[in-house]
Amino acid sequence: MEDGVLQQFASEKELKDSPANLFVASFIGEPPVNMLDATLARFRWWLPLSVTSDVCFEVPGGTFSLAAQKALEMPSV
Repeated sequence: MEDGVLQQFASEKELKDSPANLFVASFIGEPPVNMLDATLARFRWWLPLSVTSDVCFEVPGGTFSLAAQKALEMPSV
């Protein structure tokens, strides 16, 4: 709960594997999860994830859940 509002009701495994939002992700876990400001773009099947202007990771789009792919308007694999 955050400010009296239930953020996610799930098993411990689901909370760790698929947190509903940033608050849940930051609250769950030992050791605590690392948070980075990043920019995610879409380029065909790849998603460039830029952490800084010098650090960029290319993430295959198929590694995201179907819901995330839909949110990013990617064709499913």
